[in-house]
Amino acid sequence: MQNNNQKRAARFGLYLLGMLLALGTVLSMIGVGRSIAAFNALCKRPLLRAAGLEPVRA
Repeated sequence: MQNNNQKRAARFGLYLLGMLLALGTVLSMIGVGRSIAAFNALCKRPLLRAAGLEPVRA
């Protein structure tokens, strides 16, 4: 009986570990995307001017 409970606890622990890793991966991808968007919003025009390019006007 004890062995069955240990297996069940180990399986549940691995499940939780997998869920935490998946959540961390998704959150890190969102964070990287948002930081790229923030850099683009803050620095795009100065970088285009420094390169001698004109931003496209929509």
